[in-house]
Amino acid sequence: MRLQEEVQILMRLGLTFDQARVYLALALSGMSTAKTIAKNSRVARPDIYRIMPTLEKLGLVERIISAPYKFKAISRQNGISVLMKRRIEETSKLQAATREMLKVVKNNNTRMALEENEPQFILVPEQVAIKSETKALENAQRRFDVVTSWRRFPRTFIITHNNERVKALQRGVEIRVIVDKPDEEESVSDTIKHLEKHPTFKIKYLLNAPKALMSIYDKKEAWISTCTNPVLEECPTLRTTNPCLLSILQDYFEMVWIRAMESNYQYPLQT
Repeated sequence: MRLQEEVQILMRLGLTFDQARVYLALALSGMSTAKTIAKNSRVARPDIYRIMPTLEKLGLVERIISAPYKFKAISRQNGISVLMKRRIEETSKLQAATREMLKVVKNNNTRMALEENEPQFILVPEQVAIKSETKALENAQRRFDVVTSWRRFPRTFIITHNNERVKALQRGVEIRVIVDKPDEEESVSDTIKHLEKHPTFKIKYLLNAPKALMSIYDKKEAWISTCTNPVLEECPTLRTTNPCLLSILQDYFEMVWIRAMESNYQYPLQT
C-alpha cells in the first residue's frame, strides 16, 4: 500500500494530515530526532514539536530521554489498532449521545404536536388576522363560511382575499357568504355577479348588518370579530380551533343561512 493511501486511512481514523505524515515517517525510520522527522515527513520542524505531544497522548509515539530528544513510534499495525479502538469507543459514545438527543427531540415533537392539537384561543390584531385568514383560505379544502357586514365585505373579502378566493373556487372549495343587503346598488355588485358564476360560490343577505362577524374554514378553524360595532375599521379578532366553540359557530351560521334571503327576494328577513 502506498504511503499516500496509508495517510488517508490514518486520517479517516482520526489523525490530521500532518499527524499522519509525521507518525508514518517515524514508524518507517525508527528512533529519530525532531530534525530527522521533519526532513522525512516534510513537516516544518516547529510543527513537529507541536504534533508530538498529541501523538504521545494517543499512545502512538514514545519520547526517548536523550540529548537531543528522540522519538520512537509503535508499529503501524499496533498504531492502527490503537486508532481503531479509539474510533470505535468514540463512535459508541456518539451513538449513545445521539440516542439521548433523539429521545429529547421526539419528546419535544410530541409536546409540540399536542400543543398544536390543543384547542386554541388566540386574540390577534386585525391586520395580523387578515394575513392569517388569507393563509387559512389558501389552505381550505372543502368549505369557507363567512358572516360579514356590507361595509367590511369589499375590503376584507374581495380586495384582501381576492387571489386566494379565486384559487379556492377553482379547486372546488364551497364559499358561502352572509352579508347585510345594501340600500343602494354599488360597484361591488359587479364583482358579486362574477362570483356567482362559480357553482361553489353562494351569497345570502340580511336586512340589518350582523353583529356577529366571523369566518369558518373547513369546520376546523374560526375567526371571530370581537367588536360589537360591525362597521368598525380596526378590531381584534379571536382565532379558535376549539371543537365545542366551532360546533356552536357552525350551527349559528347554518341557522342564519336558512333565514337569510337570496338576492332576488323582495323582503329580507331580520336576524
